[in-house]
Amino acid sequence: MTKPAERIFVALDTTNVEEARALAQRLKGAVGGVKLGLEFFYGEWRAAGSAPSQKPACRCFST
Repeated sequence: MTKPAERIFVALDTTNVEEARALAQRLKGAVGGVKLGLEFFYGEWRAAGSAPSQKPACRCFST
């Protein structure tokens, strides 16, 4: 059986990778994971020219 907190995902609605990473790190273990929005991918990846190469701090998914 899953714990209630494991069913909670938090939306990280930011275009800043470092801000998203810091928040995901703080939430690790307190929630089931994070959801990354289109603005995250479009904002940072467009600025960087490619996808981030680091492993996510916690479970994540994108719409």
